[in-house]
Amino acid sequence: MDATAAARLGRTDDVDGLAVYEMYRGAARSVVCVHGGLDRATSFSRLARRLPDTHLVAYDRRGYQGSRPLGPGTLLDHATDLAHVVAERAPGAVVLGHSFGGLVALVAGVLNPGQFTGIVCYESPVPWLVPRPHSSAPDPSDPAGEAERFFQRVVSKEAWQRLRPDERESRHLDGPALVSDLLILGDSRPPVDLATLRIPALYAFGDGPAERYYERLATELEATGANVRHRHVPGVGHGIHLSHPQMLADLLRGYLDPQVTVV
Repeated sequence: MDATAAARLGRTDDVDGLAVYEMYRGAARSVVCVHGGLDRATSFSRLARRLPDTHLVAYDRRGYQGSRPLGPGTLLDHATDLAHVVAERAPGAVVLGHSFGGLVALVAGVLNPGQFTGIVCYESPVPWLVPRPHSSAPDPSDPAGEAERFFQRVVSKEAWQRLRPDERESRHLDGPALVSDLLILGDSRPPVDLATLRIPALYAFGDGPAERYYERLATELEATGANVRHRHVPGVGHGIHLSHPQMLADLLRGYLDPQVTVV
């Protein structure tokens, strides 16, 4: 697929059982996207359409959607998966991690310093640096219920009601992976030393009720001595890749091309 093809994030061959989607295989620069909790690779489609000059790769994390047969994984499993996807499809890529996906990217960056050229995180929790506010342990005995409640809390109850029955069932089936994510976010034991991260990373966050939490987290990340800087994106909430994909594209362009001023 070349740069004149329609901007479409399409399913390609799996990598170690992970469902992988790509756009513009022949582009000069590559970005690998890692989704957050109860999300999927195709949620980056709006972003892909705004980065036509980029080889964009996204994949369903293990336990989610097309990668559901792999079952839920540990944080180190997710970091290993990311390293494999980058090595197989986009060596030397910049990794974009949304929410939990950014945590995966940071851990993978420490463990695989030679594989990535950069990391961009958007509102990614790092539980051993700053515990998540107002968080409670998930109920492993009711993963479908956890998925439904999470969707209604993060998106809205109205949006849940608008989903078709098959879409609701799909979210319910992603419940075990979500429960695993939430249990990971409740663990305060650091799996890696982020102070050893030498890949240049950008930690971005928007507005909303958790803004102060993410701002504090960004400050704590910088204080570790890791190669991290942060940026506030005003007027944007947690789901930037869905609600403001152009702003996320601009954020990425500003990272990929530092000489370009992005307003």
